[in-house]
Amino acid sequence: MNSTDIFEKIIISRGCGTVHLAIQEKPENTKWETLVFANLVKNNISIKDFIASLIRLNRDEARVILAELLNKDMAYEAELMPFDKANKFANEFCSLFSEQAFFLSNSSWKTNRNYDISDNSKLNFESWTPLTEATFDSGIIVCDIDKVGIAWFEDED
Repeated sequence: MNSTDIFEKIIISRGCGTVHLAIQEKPENTKWETLVFANLVKNNISIKDFIASLIRLNRDEARVILAELLNKDMAYEAELMPFDKANKFANEFCSLFSEQAFFLSNSSWKTNRNYDISDNSKLNFESWTPLTEATFDSGIIVCDIDKVGIAWFEDED
């Protein structure tokens, strides 16, 4: 499956808030920070503060966070799509990147130490550093060898 197909399915299925999905080739000698900052950040923060606000994640953490953001809106935790479907989309998005990719987010999530990936009731949006003008925004940034990906969501209360 290509990125366009995945993006279209995600946008249609989430059906709430503003969705930013992109994969951009990273020109040689271009920093990922520059690409993401120019295309995502809509808040009056500096690139230095933007970088400092990001939390590094492993692939599984990023996939679970993405599934949560697809499953529920951030304002009221209203279900937007079944968790199984959200998890499938999160897996498909993450599979577009190599094993060398690293993942970042602007938010922290409260988890139960023993949570099961299939039990979405144990992962809760806790805090974030806003990168847009929206009331709530979060997502993942994926930095791969030759490309950068964004799956970002803005919700209002």
